[in-house]
Amino acid sequence: MKNLKIYSILNNLANGLGNPFVGFFAVSSGLSVYFVSLISSASTALPGVSQIAILKLKSNPKALAIMGTLFSGILWILAGIAATLGPLFVGLYLTTQLAAGIASLGWTLILERISRGKRGMELARYSFYANIGSLTATLLTGYVVGRNLNNMGYFFIASGALMILSSLSLLSYKHEEEYRGTETTSTSTTRIAPSINALRAFYLVNASYMVVMSLAWPLFPLAQVYKFEMGAAEVGLLTVIAGVSTLILQRIVGVLVDFNRKIVMFSGRLLLAVFPLGYALSSNVYELYLIQLVAGYTNSAVIAYTAYVMDHSIDKRKALSLYSFFNGVATVIGSVIGGALYTYISTLEDPVSSIDTLMLAIGIIRILLSIPYLYIKDIARYR
Repeated sequence: MKNLKIYSILNNLANGLGNPFVGFFAVSSGLSVYFVSLISSASTALPGVSQIAILKLKSNPKALAIMGTLFSGILWILAGIAATLGPLFVGLYLTTQLAAGIASLGWTLILERISRGKRGMELARYSFYANIGSLTATLLTGYVVGRNLNNMGYFFIASGALMILSSLSLLSYKHEEEYRGTETTSTSTTRIAPSINALRAFYLVNASYMVVMSLAWPLFPLAQVYKFEMGAAEVGLLTVIAGVSTLILQRIVGVLVDFNRKIVMFSGRLLLAVFPLGYALSSNVYELYLIQLVAGYTNSAVIAYTAYVMDHSIDKRKALSLYSFFNGVATVIGSVIGGALYTYISTLEDPVSSIDTLMLAIGIIRILLSIPYLYIKDIARYR
C-alpha cells in the first residue's frame, strides 16, 4: 500500500498549493461574480460531469486515477501560465476539475476495494495522509504569496508538476484484480431493492442539501476580500487550521462512522451551518480562525456519505458516479443562485451588509435541511 500513500500525499500536496486560493485569487483579480460562482462550484460540480461521461468505459481504477491525475496536472501548468489572463485562466481551471473527476473516480474505487469491512477507519486513514500533504502546501503558498498575487501562477504550475509526479507513483501499484462495475456481493436478492430505494432517497436528500450549502460558496471569497480584507497568508491559515483540526479528529470520526453512520451524517451537515453564520457574525479574521476548528469534524464526516453510497450499491462505479454527478448539478445551481442573489442585494445595500444578510439566511436553511438525514434508512451494510 506504500504506492497509495505516496500518491495520496503527493496529489493532495499538489491540491493544497493551488485549490484553496483559486476563489480568493479570482475575486482579488477583479473577475466578475459570475466567474467566481463557477469557480466556487467547479471542484464539486465538474468531477461529477466527467464521471458520468466515462461511466461506460471499461478502464480499471488504476488507469483512471493515473490518466485523470496526469491530465489534470498538465492543465494546472497551463492555468498557471495563463493566471493573469482572466477568462482563459477560468476556462483552464474548469477543465482541470473535469480531469480531476476521472482521477477521483479511480481513486475512490481503489479505496472501495481496500476498505471493505472497515469503511470508517480505512477511509479516515487515507484522508489522514491526504491532509498531511495538503496542509504543508497551503502553508507554503500562503506564506510566500502573501498579498503579492503575481506569484500565484508559479504555485499553480508547481501544483501541476506535483500531480504529474503523483500519477507516476501509481504505475508500480499492483491492482490485484480487474474491477467489475456490476460486481455483486453475497447479499441476498431480497435485500437489494430496499438498498436501492435507500440510495435513491439519500441522493435526493443530499442533493437538496448541496444546493443550499453551495449558495454560500461564492460569498466566502467575497467576504475574505471585501469584509475581512485578507491576504493569501490569512486565507491559507484558515485552511491550515481546518486541516490540523481534521488530522486530530478524523480517526475518531472514522470510528463513529462505523458505529453510527446516520448520526455522523446528520451532525456533519448540521455543523456546516457554523461557517456562514460565523462569516456573518464575526467582526475580524481571528474569530474566523476559531470557527475553522469545527471543520475538523465536518471535513472528517465526508467519509460517512461516501461509505453510505459504497455500502448501499451493487454497481459501485455507477453509484459513485451518480453521487458525484447529482452533487455537481446541485452545487452549480446553488453557487450560481448565491452569486445572483449577492449581485441583486448588493444593489440595494452595501456589499458587506449584503454578504452578512445572505450568510445568516443560508446558515439557518442549512440547519433545517440537515434534519432529513436523521430519517435516511441505513440498512445492513454490504462489504
